[in-house]
Amino acid sequence: MEKTRTDRGHFSRNFTRRDFLSTGLKAGVAAFTTGLLPKLNANASGQYNVLFIIVDDLRPLLGCYGHTEMHTPNIDALAKRGTLFNRAYCQYPLCNPSRVSMMTGLRPDTTGVYGNTIGWREALPCVITLPQHFKYHGYHTRSVGKIAHAATWDDEFSWSAPIWNQRWTIIKSITPSWEALDVDDEDLWDGKIANATIDILKEIKDQSFFLAVGFHKPHLPYNVPRKYYELYDPEIFTDVQPINPHPRNDIREYADIPDGDAPISEEKTIELMWGYAASTSFMDAQVGRILYQLETMGLDKNTVITFCSDHGFHLGEHGTWRKNTLFEVSLRSPLIVSVPGNTHPGTKTDALVELVDIFPTLCDACQVPIPPN
Repeated sequence: MEKTRTDRGHFSRNFTRRDFLSTGLKAGVAAFTTGLLPKLNANASGQYNVLFIIVDDLRPLLGCYGHTEMHTPNIDALAKRGTLFNRAYCQYPLCNPSRVSMMTGLRPDTTGVYGNTIGWREALPCVITLPQHFKYHGYHTRSVGKIAHAATWDDEFSWSAPIWNQRWTIIKSITPSWEALDVDDEDLWDGKIANATIDILKEIKDQSFFLAVGFHKPHLPYNVPRKYYELYDPEIFTDVQPINPHPRNDIREYADIPDGDAPISEEKTIELMWGYAASTSFMDAQVGRILYQLETMGLDKNTVITFCSDHGFHLGEHGTWRKNTLFEVSLRSPLIVSVPGNTHPGTKTDALVELVDIFPTLCDACQVPIPPN
């Protein structure tokens, strides 16, 4: 991922939108007629599997990024066997534009997707997605949890089977921003996502697969089992800055957050930081369950694992919460890539990389041709 992209068929300055649409239409024709053509590599034999884990609203607040106060042993263990990128940045600090960019390998100024309400297939009817590309090259492709911002990723061209997901319904006006729950992990959505992933791994273990898994936490609300709150003493959150998010910031919609332009108290800000840390540890535990299953089945020896977030996150910096700014904390994402046979495990690099690099990098790792666009 440290190589430049100039030799990857990146658009030149002279590549016009008309050229792009023309190319896209040709690609679309290929997509819709793929079933009539012989596959280039029908069994994908000898190639690595892919486990692609994407997390919602996670900044690099992890033990492996030097935050020793964080309890993230499973992600930390993944970093020890792979490569950790200290300077990985998203293309747009908002869920839908970032995820569409990652899954198409195209920047938002090419996709035209800048908001959360835009359906990606409506905007890009002929684009070939990352899982779609792997599917065409003989991979069995599956999707669990939140890969897209909404249910729009149930795309027959991308996936070999219907996606596994549940619609997220939260009535924010009566929902608190955080809650320590007396429930088991598997009672909550991310726990169910881990369960479904484990079941699918058992189902597809004898096939070359591309498995995308999307976890929701640490997205608001921070409602996770109490045991993850008990990992932290809220007194450790001492670097609290005055916070007064914009009146239209989504955090204002939760029941315990003041409306309008009223500032959020220091006490409540500490609670929010506590909830974010607890939710991160809850998510880490679900990642651990999947990685354990992968190892138990011996699939870790031939599976490329990519772990990232869709963007960064404000925890009070610059007086705000959440994302959708051009500040460092909103744009910077964790990124860990583990390739079997890595001769330098545990490497950390300050090389400047972007989440849009994931598409061609996975192609490289799995010896799948990189699309010209």
